[in-house]
Parts: sequence; C-alpha cells; structure tokens
Amino acid sequence: MTVRPLRPEDRERWEELWAGYLTFYEEDLPAEITDLTWRRLHDPLVDLHGIVFERDGTIVGLPTICSILRPGRGPATAISKICSPIPICAGEGSGVP
Repeated sequence: MTVRPLRPEDRERWEELWAGYLTFYEEDLPAEITDLTWRRLHDPLVDLHGIVFERDGTIVGLPTICSILRPGRGPATAISKICSPIPICAGEGSGVP
C-alpha cells in the first residue's frame, strides 16, 4: 500500500470513488459541487488536502486532511486530522482501515 498526495491525473478515479461515497450517504449533489470540491483539494489557499491509498497502481482510498487550530496552545499551534470520519474506500476487503 502506498500513500501519496492526490494529483490532477487522479480525477477520473476520484470521481468514481466520490460517486460511491455520495451513494453510500444517500447524497445527490450537483456537478458544480463535485467540481468545486475537486478544485478545493488542489487549491493551496484552501486548508483541505487530498491523499490517496494506492495498491498495485490502483487508488483504493481517498481520505482528506485538514488542519485545525488548537485554541489555548499558542498563536500558531495547529494539528492535522482526517476530515471525514472514514476514508472513501473501494470495495469490501480492500485492506484499507
């Protein structure tokens, strides 16, 4: 299993897994929201970062990472966390936690 940053050439596979995520949560979002989400994942001014879990050259998981400020811990203290409670994963038994 390889973990790496989301890249522009991952769009097609990202859309496949994104569609599965939306189906699972019974969400129906317009294409404009999907496009906005994709752009935000690549915008250096937005504190949202896509990573992929890749096995044998195939993307099997797509968690997103964001930073949150830690009030009371100093002016510039922030931590990173997975924004979604579970990564978007391909298939049962994918081996992605």
